[in-house]
Amino acid sequence: MEISKNNPKEFAFNEICALSIQAGVSRLKNVYTTKDNAKRKKWRKKVHNILYKVLESIYSADNISCIENFIKDTSDNKVLQNRKLTFGVAQKIYNLFLKYCWSLGWIDEPEDCPIDSRILSTLGLKFRWSKMNREDYLQAMNVIDGKRKNKSRAMWEFQEWEKMRWKYR
Repeated sequence: MEISKNNPKEFAFNEICALSIQAGVSRLKNVYTTKDNAKRKKWRKKVHNILYKVLESIYSADNISCIENFIKDTSDNKVLQNRKLTFGVAQKIYNLFLKYCWSLGWIDEPEDCPIDSRILSTLGLKFRWSKMNREDYLQAMNVIDGKRKNKSRAMWEFQEWEKMRWKYR
């Protein structure tokens, strides 16, 4: 999908990027190595540009590889702890971005779904989404597969999250 400058889709895309990045990093104390807001802003712009390329490209169904590439592409030793995002933080930004784009009809339904503390609680899993590694993520997907019946992972998460929406506000 192409986003043209100075139109409502550009506004929506920019908001989706900001919301996805914010959801992944805003409450965590161990993401950034620097308090330099200019460096953080530059890194967020880099992530924004990577998400634009994700939207422009043909969506790949191999979500694990996409998340691993996202980790590699967003790495920055001047801004991020350990030079890169954890798998858990990366999957949340990436999958939430896909969820928003899917919800707007911009892309086909994603293979996977964002995993956060609410979904982990629903799944009965005790690890933290921000500390999740690849194996934890695959475990969460397997538990979802056991619960989703005839729904896709994305639709199952969408419906579960909507059920919980007002419970936490």
